[in-house]
Amino acid sequence: MNAALRRTRRSLADHQLAVAIPADLPMLRLDLFLMEHALVNLLENAAKYAPKGTLIQVAALMEDGDVLIEVADSGVGISPADLDRIFDRFVRAAATDARPAGSGLGLTICRAFVEANGGQVEAYSPGPGKGLHSAFGYQCPKPAFH
Repeated sequence: MNAALRRTRRSLADHQLAVAIPADLPMLRLDLFLMEHALVNLLENAAKYAPKGTLIQVAALMEDGDVLIEVADSGVGISPADLDRIFDRFVRAAATDARPAGSGLGLTICRAFVEANGGQVEAYSPGPGKGLHSAFGYQCPKPAFH
């Protein structure tokens, strides 16, 4: 996680950042390069769509025996219609601001890398224009060591 945070330092510079990683989080058997890249894509996406000065949260936690790593932002939100397809190739959420859209591949790549490690990725959002947050997280495979 630290490597991904270092790589996105510039993108996150205009945001407040809160990181919560418990000390007793178990070791995971993962391809570190792929998982770092997946987390970088989530962080860059959050930085792109969250207004400057707002909070971006990164958290790792145990949930139902799985490790969940989550990135949450205070961005523009995602409509339910876009949410169902947000990890598909070349899909971009409907424009809600004047920012240039990306290629529509970042979250697709994220999903491929997470799934290659046996995990799942999902997105959830209260919807567009609600001013709360959009969050992307992925569940990692079971701990390698107990």
